Amino acid sequence: MSSFQITPTVVSAASLPLGAISAAVADLHQRSFTHATAASGTPAAGAVEGLMARWSQVLPEFALSGDRLAAAVVGAAEGYELTDTAIADASQGGG
Repeated sequence: MSSFQITPTVVSAASLPLGAISAAVADLHQRSFTHATAASGTPAAGAVEGLMARWSQVLPEFALSGDRLAAAVVGAAEGYELTDTAIADASQGGG
């Protein structure tokens, strides 16, 4: 039978790539706007400007979501650690 073990350390480590979402989105946002004028004077100019306007609204929300998810995962790891400690203490007659 297969099994796996999740430890507070593993959960906490999972937050690291999630914490990188915000920086990656900020980088994407900055790089995409440096190319926003590429469509100027073409029939696609209006569409590109509309897309960039929408991205400027949505990308910061996405970055914030990544930050909040990373914080929630760290909080979960802390909660698991507290629970593990409480169970260990109780099983040893410490409470």
